[in-house]
Amino acid sequence: MFADLYRHARTEAGAVMTIATVATAPVGFAYGHNWRWDRATDPWSTELRNRLGEQAAQRIENSFALELLAVTPTASGAGIGRQLLSSLLKAAMSSTAWLQTTDIDSPARHLYLATGWRTLGRGPDAPNGKPGLVMINQTPHQD
Repeated sequence: MFADLYRHARTEAGAVMTIATVATAPVGFAYGHNWRWDRATDPWSTELRNRLGEQAAQRIENSFALELLAVTPTASGAGIGRQLLSSLLKAAMSSTAWLQTTDIDSPARHLYLATGWRTLGRGPDAPNGKPGLVMINQTPHQD
Protein backbone atom coordinates (compact mmCIF):
# COMPACT_ATOMS: atom_id res chain seq x y z
CA MET A 1 0.00 0.00 0.00
CA PHE A 2 2.73 2.50 0.97
CA ALA A 3 4.73 1.73 -2.18
CA ASP A 4 1.67 2.49 -4.32
CA LEU A 5 1.06 5.75 -2.46
CA TYR A 6 4.68 6.82 -2.93
CA ARG A 7 4.63 5.87 -6.61
CA HIS A 8 1.60 8.13 -7.08
CA ALA A 9 2.94 10.99 -4.91
CA ARG A 10 6.13 11.21 -7.00
CA THR A 11 4.01 12.24 -10.00
CA GLU A 12 2.25 15.07 -8.17
CA ALA A 13 3.30 18.71 -8.47
CA GLY A 14 5.66 19.87 -5.74
CA ALA A 15 6.69 16.34 -4.71
CA VAL A 16 9.37 16.43 -2.01
CA MET A 17 11.17 13.53 -0.34
CA THR A 18 13.81 13.44 2.38
CA ILE A 19 15.82 10.60 3.93
CA ALA A 20 17.70 10.54 7.24
CA THR A 21 20.79 8.36 7.56
CA VAL A 22 23.10 7.32 10.37
CA ALA A 23 26.50 6.04 9.22
CA THR A 24 25.08 5.66 5.67
CA ALA A 25 22.18 3.49 6.85
CA PRO A 26 18.69 4.92 6.24
CA VAL A 27 16.80 5.47 9.50
CA GLY A 28 13.98 7.75 8.41
CA PHE A 29 11.97 8.78 5.38
CA ALA A 30 9.35 11.44 4.67
CA TYR A 31 7.55 12.69 1.59
CA GLY A 32 4.65 14.80 0.43
CA HIS A 33 3.32 16.92 -2.42
CA ASN A 34 1.17 19.90 -3.27
CA TRP A 35 -2.53 19.31 -2.66
CA ARG A 36 -5.29 20.37 -5.01
CA TRP A 37 -8.81 19.07 -4.83
CA ASP A 38 -9.21 18.98 -8.62
CA ARG A 39 -6.47 16.29 -8.71
CA ALA A 40 -7.78 14.42 -5.65
CA THR A 41 -10.55 12.36 -7.23
CA ASP A 42 -9.86 8.93 -5.72
CA PRO A 43 -12.25 7.37 -3.15
CA TRP A 44 -9.96 8.14 -0.17
CA SER A 45 -9.80 11.84 -1.09
CA THR A 46 -13.57 11.99 -1.60
CA GLU A 47 -14.09 10.51 1.86
CA LEU A 48 -11.55 12.98 3.29
CA ARG A 49 -13.48 15.92 1.87
CA ASN A 50 -16.82 14.53 3.08
CA ARG A 51 -15.57 13.92 6.62
CA LEU A 52 -13.82 17.29 6.90
CA GLY A 53 -16.75 19.26 5.55
CA GLU A 54 -16.45 21.92 2.90
CA GLN A 55 -15.11 24.74 5.08
CA ALA A 56 -12.27 22.66 6.55
CA ALA A 57 -11.57 21.05 3.16
CA GLN A 58 -11.01 24.48 1.60
CA ARG A 59 -8.34 25.25 4.22
CA ILE A 60 -6.07 22.60 2.68
CA GLU A 61 -6.59 23.59 -0.96
CA ASN A 62 -3.23 24.56 -2.53
CA SER A 63 -1.32 23.41 0.56
CA PHE A 64 1.37 20.78 1.09
CA ALA A 65 0.17 17.26 1.97
CA LEU A 66 2.62 15.38 4.17
CA GLU A 67 1.96 11.80 3.06
CA LEU A 68 4.39 9.85 5.25
CA LEU A 69 6.96 10.37 7.97
CA ALA A 70 8.59 7.22 9.32
CA VAL A 71 11.57 6.54 11.58
CA THR A 72 13.03 3.11 12.31
CA PRO A 73 12.48 1.86 15.86
CA THR A 74 16.24 1.85 16.48
CA ALA A 75 16.42 5.61 15.76
CA SER A 76 13.26 6.54 17.66
CA GLY A 77 13.68 9.28 20.25
CA ALA A 78 16.86 10.70 18.67
CA GLY A 79 15.20 13.71 17.03
CA ILE A 80 15.22 12.15 13.55
CA GLY A 81 11.48 12.69 13.07
CA ARG A 82 11.79 16.38 13.96
CA GLN A 83 14.70 16.77 11.53
CA LEU A 84 12.81 15.02 8.74
CA LEU A 85 9.71 17.13 9.34
CA SER A 86 11.67 20.37 9.33
CA SER A 87 13.63 19.46 6.22
CA LEU A 88 10.55 18.34 4.31
CA LEU A 89 8.51 21.43 5.12
CA LYS A 90 11.35 23.81 4.27
CA ALA A 91 11.73 22.14 0.89
CA ALA A 92 7.96 22.25 0.32
CA MET A 93 7.96 26.06 0.44
CA SER A 94 4.31 26.29 1.40
CA SER A 95 2.70 28.42 4.08
CA THR A 96 0.20 25.67 4.93
CA ALA A 97 0.70 21.95 5.34
CA TRP A 98 -1.58 19.13 6.45
CA LEU A 99 -1.37 15.45 7.31
CA GLN A 100 -3.47 12.61 8.57
CA THR A 101 -2.41 10.52 11.54
CA THR A 102 -4.23 8.37 14.07
CA ASP A 103 -5.67 9.94 17.19
CA ILE A 104 -3.82 7.54 19.49
CA ASP A 105 -1.22 8.89 21.88
CA SER A 106 2.00 8.32 19.90
CA PRO A 107 5.46 9.84 19.41
CA ALA A 108 4.32 11.10 15.99
CA ARG A 109 1.33 12.92 17.43
CA HIS A 110 3.51 14.44 20.18
CA LEU A 111 5.94 15.66 17.50
CA TYR A 112 3.19 17.28 15.46
CA LEU A 113 1.66 19.04 18.48
CA ALA A 114 5.10 20.22 19.66
CA THR A 115 5.85 21.74 16.25
CA GLY A 116 2.65 23.74 15.88
CA TRP A 117 0.23 21.35 14.18
CA ARG A 118 -3.42 21.61 15.24
CA THR A 119 -6.45 19.42 14.66
CA LEU A 120 -8.49 20.31 11.58
CA GLY A 121 -10.97 17.43 11.72
CA ARG A 122 -11.47 13.75 11.06
CA GLY A 123 -10.44 11.98 7.89
CA PRO A 124 -10.88 8.50 6.44
CA ASP A 125 -10.31 5.55 8.73
CA ALA A 126 -6.70 4.80 9.58
CA PRO A 127 -5.29 1.28 9.13
CA ASN A 128 -6.29 0.53 12.75
CA GLY A 129 -9.95 1.05 11.75
CA LYS A 130 -10.35 4.28 13.72
CA PRO A 131 -11.09 7.63 12.10
CA GLY A 132 -7.96 9.43 11.03
CA LEU A 133 -7.00 12.71 12.66
CA VAL A 134 -6.32 15.49 10.14
CA MET A 135 -3.86 18.09 11.38
CA ILE A 136 -2.84 21.40 9.83
CA ASN A 137 0.13 23.70 10.25
CA GLN A 138 -0.28 27.26 9.06
CA THR A 139 3.43 28.16 9.45
CA PRO A 140 5.36 25.05 8.40
CA HIS A 141 8.60 26.90 7.55
CA GLN A 142 9.29 27.45 11.25
CA ASP A 143 11.00 24.78 13.35
